[in-house]
Amino acid sequence: MMRSVGNVFEQYVKLNQKIPLEAVAASANILEPQRYADTIASYMVFQTQEKQELLETFNPADRLNKLLGILKSEMEFLKIEKRSMEECVSKWSAARKNFI
Repeated sequence: MMRSVGNVFEQYVKLNQKIPLEAVAASANILEPQRYADTIASYMVFQTQEKQELLETFNPADRLNKLLGILKSEMEFLKIEKRSMEECVSKWSAARKNFI
């Protein structure tokens, strides 16, 4: 489970340019599942309610599974945001080109 979370977190970091790539390396050295989940979650920005639920999940496997779900959800959001931004830039460039 830790490997799955680590792989998805690495993809998340590549999409979210606000998180340094060193975060992946730093978290990879953690062997304790709960601490691993907490460390990865600390780099992420998500709802306070979700953070609280994650902290209240004591079973390490459940906590990692919950974090994996949050990571996947946040990645989808980032992909949509990126696609939307690319469309806006494309439309703006086309409008600018037509104006000139």
